[in-house]
Amino acid sequence: AGDKYNLTLDATYYSGGFVGGANASWFISASPADFTPAASYSGFSFTDWDRDAYGSKPLPANVILDEGKSVLDANGHLEISQTSELGKYTGGSTVTFSCNVTDVAGNLVSGRTSLHVHPSLVYAGIRSQSYVGIEGEPSLFDLIVLDWQSNPIANQALTVDIIHREWFSVQQKDEQGTLRWVTTVKDTPVASGLKATTGADGLTQISFIPPSGGVYKALVHVKDSKGNNQQSSQYIWVSGKEYIPWQQTNDRSFKLVADKDSYSVGDTAKILIAQPFEGDHYALVTYERGHIYEQKVILLKGNSTIYELPITKDMAPVAYVSVVVIKGADEKSSPDFKIGMVRLNVDLAQQQLDVSIKMDKESAGPRDQVTYTVTVKDYAGKPVQAEVSLALVDKAVLALAP
Repeated sequence: AGDKYNLTLDATYYSGGFVGGANASWFISASPADFTPAASYSGFSFTDWDRDAYGSKPLPANVILDEGKSVLDANGHLEISQTSELGKYTGGSTVTFSCNVTDVAGNLVSGRTSLHVHPSLVYAGIRSQSYVGIEGEPSLFDLIVLDWQSNPIANQALTVDIIHREWFSVQQKDEQGTLRWVTTVKDTPVASGLKATTGADGLTQISFIPPSGGVYKALVHVKDSKGNNQQSSQYIWVSGKEYIPWQQTNDRSFKLVADKDSYSVGDTAKILIAQPFEGDHYALVTYERGHIYEQKVILLKGNSTIYELPITKDMAPVAYVSVVVIKGADEKSSPDFKIGMVRLNVDLAQQQLDVSIKMDKESAGPRDQVTYTVTVKDYAGKPVQAEVSLALVDKAVLALAP
C-alpha cells in the first residue's frame, strides 16, 4: 500500500493496426483479498478478524476507486497512474482495472486486469497451540513471518498484545414484549508489547498465562522496511475457577470449543463446555455421526468444564460431539436446558492401505501364464488381511478411449 503504479491499455484490430483515437470508458474497483500462504502454513492466521462481530455492517464486496473517460492516442494506447490504498480493506485487496473501447464502427470491446495490494512487504501469522487454555497455566502461541511468496523471514521483530474479551448480557423486552438477551462486549488489554524475534526458519513463540477464565485475543504486529504495519489475531478460550459470563444467545445453543482443528488416532480431544448456567449441573454427552456411538452423563463443576475424549480410528474422518446441559428450577428461575455441538476432524492416515502388485515375469506371450502377487500393508508398513479385486485390461483398448 502507498506505492504508485501504472495501468496501461493497448487496443488493436484483429486484422492488425492500432485503434487510434477510440473512445474508452474505464473504472477501477477494489474487493477484499486476504493473504493466502503456502499449504504448510495454512494453520496460521494472517488476518486480524473479529469472531464476535455480530450485527456489525459487513465490508462491501466491491467499491469503485476511480472512473473516467479517455481517448486512446494514435497508437491505441492509454496509461493511467494510481497510488495503491487499502481503504476499508486493511487486510489487503484486489484492484481490478476494467475498460470498454468503442471503435469507429461503434463496436464495443472490453478488457480487464487486476493486481493485489498488500498492507506490508511481510505478513505476521499466529497460531495457538491449543484453542483451550486453563486459568493460571501457560498458553503458547506460534508466530511466523512470511513474504508475499511464503518465504520465511528471519530476524524479524514482532510485538504481541493480549486482550481479554468480556460479555455483559441483560434481558430486555422487544417490541412484542418478549424477553431477549442483549449483549455488549468489552475488550481489556491484559498484556501489551510482548517482544519476539523470528529465527532462521521465520518462526518464534510467545507464552501467556491467563489470569482468569474467558475469551482472549492475541494480536501480533509486524513492521516492514518501509514502515508499513500489518497485524493478525488468534483466539483462545480459557477454563476458570469462577463463573464466566459467556455470551448469551436467544436460542437453545451454547459454544463447545475443541482444542485443535484436527486430530490423529491416539490423540485426546479437549473440549471446553462454555455453558451459561451458574453452579453444578448434569450434562448428557454424546459422540455421534449418523447415529449415536457413545453416550454418558457427567456432572459439570462450574460453567467452563473441559471434557476429554480419546480419538479412535472409527471416528475418522469426522465425528460430532454434542452436550445437553440441564438446569433445574430454583428460587430465581424455572428449569432450562442448552445444547452445544462441535465437529472433530480426524486424520485418515491410519486407515490408508498401501497396495502393491508384482508379476513373476517382465513380458509374456499369448497363452502364457502370469502370476501376480498382491501385497497390502497398513500405515505402519505391516502386512494386513484385505479384500482385493484385480482387473486386467488391454492397453490397446485404453489407448482408444476418449
